[in-house]
Amino acid sequence: MPDGKETDQGRTILVELWHWLDEEIDIIRGGLPPEVVEIEKARAVTLSETIALIMSPFYADTNAVLSESMVRWTARQGGSDHESPGLAETIWDPGSRFDGTPYSRENQARIEAGKAEPAVLDTAKQGFIKMQLDSGSFKPAELAKMFEVSEEVIKHNYDLVSG
Repeated sequence: MPDGKETDQGRTILVELWHWLDEEIDIIRGGLPPEVVEIEKARAVTLSETIALIMSPFYADTNAVLSESMVRWTARQGGSDHESPGLAETIWDPGSRFDGTPYSRENQARIEAGKAEPAVLDTAKQGFIKMQLDSGSFKPAELAKMFEVSEEVIKHNYDLVSG
């Protein structure tokens, strides 16, 4: 079963590729001599090609990635955050994703302190959890492994349906 480390490695690499592309765009837009800009443009195109291959459902080609990189650059210049399609930046938190803890930017401090609210699973999973715990077929630890969440999440969802 995934523990989150190997599962989020691919996403971590993808986020890093976007970060590198952001750096290249910053250099290109920074007013450097044309010969330096040409080298940076080649790097930006290479990074865009790589991102387009990985994120093909979201970006049709290299030009689509380059276009998104300019949207990201414009947002950075304005001092605002921009969430690129396909990265799910506002809901991703490798430290909490696999234990079921809900994530939001506002909740980050509570997550890091271990005080975030346990996740609420869908009603089908809640019903299954209740049935299995009531019948004694599974223990909370076994269900936690099955659903890849913490035992706390299992107990919280059981309590929700047991009322």
